[in-house]
Amino acid sequence: MPTAVIDINLPTDEVLKYYQGIATRVKGYGHTGEYMDLPINIFLNYISHDGIFGTFKITYNDAGKFQSIKKIG
Repeated sequence: MPTAVIDINLPTDEVLKYYQGIATRVKGYGHTGEYMDLPINIFLNYISHDGIFGTFKITYNDAGKFQSIKKIG
């Protein structure tokens, strides 16, 4: 299955925008330079008091649909 790796650095004030209904997406570039536009809800299990920080491996099915996420760093 296709995968992508992305670093996420969202402080608490940015994560709060999700709960306020202001933000629904996380945008950035993967480790190989691809632009990624991901729903923030896939990161909800990784929220801490400081926000969402870390390196994540995103797995897609062969049709390009999200399958899983794993924190790898």
